[in-house]
Amino acid sequence: MIENLDWFESAPCKGKTDLFFGNQNENIKEKRLRERKAKTICFSCPNIHECRDYARRHREYGIWGAETENQRLSNGYYPPRFRVRTRKINNK
Repeated sequence: MIENLDWFESAPCKGKTDLFFGNQNENIKEKRLRERKAKTICFSCPNIHECRDYARRHREYGIWGAETENQRLSNGYYPPRFRVRTRKINNK
């Protein structure tokens, strides 16, 4: 099945990759400011729900649909390398 991504072609975030995906060298203040700016763009987008759903289904990093990967994680959508570990208890 081919997914329809027409909504992405006209998204106001297009071409603003640096704003939606941080770098390892940014400090917490820079990260919060960048995320706030990105989310402002998201909240003006008519496709916010499609974008958020896409990120959840595809386990994306960065800000999608005004949601960070940490917010997706807290909502039960795990990023690609995240594993939920369970402890196996041997009953003897």
